[in-house]
Amino acid sequence: MKVRDKLIDIAKGVGILLVVFAHTYSGTLSGIIYYFHMPLFFMLTGCALTYSSRRGLRWGCLAKSIVVPYLAFSLLNFTYWALLESRLRPIHEGDLFPWLSGRLDMKWQQFLNIFTAISFKDAFLYNVVLWFLPCLFVCRVLFGWLRQSRHSLELSVLLAAMGYGCIYGLKLELPWCVELALAATPLIFLANWGYKAFREHLGVTLALISAGGGYAALYIIYLLTDIRIDMRAHELSGGWFYVLAIMGSVSTLSLCRLLEKTWLVNVFSYLGRNSLIIMCLHEPLKRIVIKGCSVVTGLDTGVLREETLPSLLIVAVIVIILLPCVYAINRWMPLLAGK
Repeated sequence: MKVRDKLIDIAKGVGILLVVFAHTYSGTLSGIIYYFHMPLFFMLTGCALTYSSRRGLRWGCLAKSIVVPYLAFSLLNFTYWALLESRLRPIHEGDLFPWLSGRLDMKWQQFLNIFTAISFKDAFLYNVVLWFLPCLFVCRVLFGWLRQSRHSLELSVLLAAMGYGCIYGLKLELPWCVELALAATPLIFLANWGYKAFREHLGVTLALISAGGGYAALYIIYLLTDIRIDMRAHELSGGWFYVLAIMGSVSTLSLCRLLEKTWLVNVFSYLGRNSLIIMCLHEPLKRIVIKGCSVVTGLDTGVLREETLPSLLIVAVIVIILLPCVYAINRWMPLLAGK
């Protein structure tokens, strides 16, 4: 029987709300969340793989759960963006592929990048968060190879070094975000290695101390340093990427351990089980909701995004609007969500 750990589902639920909030809010909290919100999902992948007894690669499973949703949501988002949204907001006129300059306009280059999935500066204009899925696919392939080796720890360190070499040394932008996957796969390995012990020994008191202390430390680091993390933009701030990713992920899992004891457990579990759908649809919807709130309130969109409370309300509206979409996809188009 397939094992499903509710703590992981809760953490995915909290994580996807943090993602939506960080993409909506432009204040200090957003910078702190960027320290760990995407690394959290890589680490949760490692936590979930703790329960997998198969050590080899299952290509069919990876294609169904990652590649199919990526291509389906990319084509859906691109179609909406190309036909409607691109007419309402300006498109950057630079080239994703310089060798195609003068041959393909920006829309066609964006379409081509659905299949190359290179994390350029102006790539994924139709939905910036979709870089995560091809990166996760490559991570799963690398981890499948990693866990079969007797030298997995040494190889994970080597992968991290290769990732940093590609990003900072060679400044490469590789298909399917390979350079980012090289840097992210050690997070999956680390979470897979330590999650069972963490799960077994994390009591309520320790969880409270860990969550409070971890988030406080992240806040202090943000205020006292100029460290900024943005995986898609290749901003990893050296070794701080791993330190902050682990701190934020452990703090979030500790918080979720506390949420297990509350009535909110089912809410966050549901959001976590459907985090893929929310992740792939919230970005274009966010722009619509922010513009609508600006029209209703008479406030500039920048003002709305700078204030915490309006941003939280916008996040709530986005999630509420997406719930019928989640139900419809699960009911009639489960393949779209990798199910």
